[in-house]
Amino acid sequence: LDAIVDAWYPGSTGGEAIVDVLFGNYSPAGRTAVTWYRDDADLPSDRTNASWRAGLGLSYRFFRGTPVLPFGHGLSYTTFHEDARPAAAEVDA
Repeated sequence: LDAIVDAWYPGSTGGEAIVDVLFGNYSPAGRTAVTWYRDDADLPSDRTNASWRAGLGLSYRFFRGTPVLPFGHGLSYTTFHEDARPAAAEVDA
């Protein structure tokens, strides 16, 4: 097995996005598609209502605790390089 492609919540254009990754048009990333909470106690005790309103604090957008991994956390599978050259004092227009 050379690779596994896992596309959580790919949406309506997920197939096109997977094709872009497979053909090298896009650098894939390993980012979380959900928020990973530290403990059930971090969430409101009444979770019987499946509503994601701000008042319940369930969604990553409204959760006020400290998650183990926040939504979108992760790394890219590429290499980055920074060159700390000083900026020019003047720019020719």
